[in-house]
Amino acid sequence: MTILLNQGGGNFTLAPGSPVAVGSAPVSIAVGDFNRDGRLDLAVGSLGANSYASTPAITILLGNGDGSFTPVPGGPIVMRYGAPYGLAAGDFNRDGILDLAVADGLAEAQVFLGRGDGTFAPAPNSPFADTPSSGSTGAAPNAAGPAATRSIVAADFNGDGALDLAVGGMAGGQPVALLMGRGDGDFTAAPPCCEAPAYSNLYADTPALAVGDFNSNGHLDLATLTGKPGMEHLQILLGNGHGEFTPTYFSSSAPGATFLGLGDFNGDGRLDFAASGLSRTGYHVYIQGAPGSAPTEGLLLAGGASGISIQPGDIGDADIVVLPQNGFYGPLQWSCSGAPSESTCVLSDAPQFLYPGDAQGVQARVALTTTAPSSAAGIAPAPPPGDGGRLALALLALAGLLALWWRLARAAGWMALAVLLGGLGLAACGGSVTPPTRAAPPVGGGTPVGNYTLTVTVRSPVLGGIRQSITVPVTVQ
Repeated sequence: MTILLNQGGGNFTLAPGSPVAVGSAPVSIAVGDFNRDGRLDLAVGSLGANSYASTPAITILLGNGDGSFTPVPGGPIVMRYGAPYGLAAGDFNRDGILDLAVADGLAEAQVFLGRGDGTFAPAPNSPFADTPSSGSTGAAPNAAGPAATRSIVAADFNGDGALDLAVGGMAGGQPVALLMGRGDGDFTAAPPCCEAPAYSNLYADTPALAVGDFNSNGHLDLATLTGKPGMEHLQILLGNGHGEFTPTYFSSSAPGATFLGLGDFNGDGRLDFAASGLSRTGYHVYIQGAPGSAPTEGLLLAGGASGISIQPGDIGDADIVVLPQNGFYGPLQWSCSGAPSESTCVLSDAPQFLYPGDAQGVQARVALTTTAPSSAAGIAPAPPPGDGGRLALALLALAGLLALWWRLARAAGWMALAVLLGGLGLAACGGSVTPPTRAAPPVGGGTPVGNYTLTVTVRSPVLGGIRQSITVPVTVQ
């Protein structure tokens, strides 16, 4: 690890004995007077081995007062499990000696209590799970905390005089969780923090946290670097002094940043931010403006100008793009109006949340389902009326025929009898063999042809309610 001494005027020089061996892959650091000699000391977390340990460890370097450091006697704090991804120093048991809290890459935070000589011992109930329902090392997290902790800060968030912890996550789960301190070195996981469930699993990687009163109301707030690698964003969570936080639904892009620092860089009395990463693209400085000076966050809808041309009975669609304005992110609510009768307008694949990384916009699709006209009913023959009466008539005719048979046979012969039988049969059948038919019902119904205008509206209930609409022309032909 390299230590640079400030010479003033923006010039720095290497400190005596720098660089200092702290193990391979150092990833975290905390500063404090760990042995109470009035000189600042360092705690450095590394993922790899060093000359004192073969596993992830925390190296304690005691300051000599001249910019040089000496490893504490007894060697580093060897991690029994996890790794020191994040470190925070504070007096967690209120004995006047600085302690250490560690974000260890698991769903928990480890606490080491200081002895006052630069050495540390695990707190009696450490580690502390970052979820209310899990209570052992490696327990599966629920919606209250990160799946794996990566960053950590210590502050009194609820004003009870005991230091609390905020941990940032990685690998899914919630971006931020709170562990409320009891003042004796013990901590209890708080309920889900910061309305974060909306972007869990996608934006739960929070490599850095910072604490400060960013809106000057006397309550501590949180600043987070949150996002997928390469898509990190700076976001602010405002505290109410009772250990509860609400998002501002505003973000500033900070791609590549993994570390976050605070300071009044322009001397205007307001806290500013500096973010850095492992490459040149990860360096960002954010100057906090005066209240009301920032542009208003909002939404913008685009697309759909080509419209929908459709025939009754078909489905047509058009693409809509929603874009965040001035860093906005938050939940979305969609609606569609203006559809013609006998049709349905729905939004498919419409995003329910606009994420900080969605600066290029997210696509939604408006689909119009129309109804075809009803077709004519089939023409079916009507059954012959009076079938039972015609049978009775035929039987009566047959009886009369038998009575007259002898007389007719003698007077006119067999030919007259045949003619008589044919006439009777024709009368019995109604004089026709073609049945009557029913009339077809008229054609009607369906989506009327014509020109229409759909109105697609997206709303967000945050920031006093944000609303934006766009029209989509429709032709039914």
